[in-house]
Amino acid sequence: MQTGGFSEAAEHLGAHYGQPVSRQQVFQWYKRHTRNKAGRPFPREVETDLNAPHGRPRRKFDLDDVLSWTEPGVPTHTKGTYGTGWRKLGQGL
Repeated sequence: MQTGGFSEAAEHLGAHYGQPVSRQQVFQWYKRHTRNKAGRPFPREVETDLNAPHGRPRRKFDLDDVLSWTEPGVPTHTKGTYGTGWRKLGQGL
């Protein structure tokens, strides 16, 4: 099982889908308890260390769980159109 924080999850998704995914986007999915098109909530962290030193992730996720969460589709969040549709990563906006 590969684990990582928000940055590692974004990098893992970007490498898999061939399009950039930002750390901020992954954080927002986590913070907002976003559900994918299949209705599953964002995966829970597998490890939490709130006293981690600066530069180390405080929350670690199973990167394969994050990847499988995105496969059914994620909500579009473009400015002014929150929740108006779904998209699959790697297939453009």
